Amino acid sequence: TRLNESQLHYEIVVARDIIQKLIGIAPVCFRPPYELKNKQVQHFIDSHNLILVPDAFDTKDYSRINAEKLAKRVRENAQSERVFLFHDGYAHREKTVDALPKIIAGIRQKGLGFSTICMP
Repeated sequence: TRLNESQLHYEIVVARDIIQKLIGIAPVCFRPPYELKNKQVQHFIDSHNLILVPDAFDTKDYSRINAEKLAKRVRENAQSERVFLFHDGYAHREKTVDALPKIIAGIRQKGLGFSTICMP
C-alpha cells in the first residue's frame, strides 16, 4: 500500500472510532482491503492494538457461479487454519447463503471445524 501515516490513521482509526460510536464496541480485528499490507501497515496495526486477520482464501462468491460450484470450491480448499472470504455487499448473494449448509457439512466431513478469527 502507498498510504501515508495520516491516511492510515483516517482509514483505520477514524473508521474504528465511528464503528465504536455506532455500536458501542471498538473493533479489535483488521483485514486490509485485498489483503494489501506491508511493514508500515503491520506496524501501524500493531501500534493501535489491532489484530491482523490472517490472509484468506477468496471464494469468489461474487462471480456468476451457482451454489453447488461455490460449495465445491470451498470444500476442496478447506484445510486447517484456513480463513475463507465471503462477500455480502453485492446484489446476488443468495447463492452464498444457499451454499452454506453444504460448505459447513463438507468442512465437518473433512474433520475440520470453525473458530473465531480474532478475539480481544
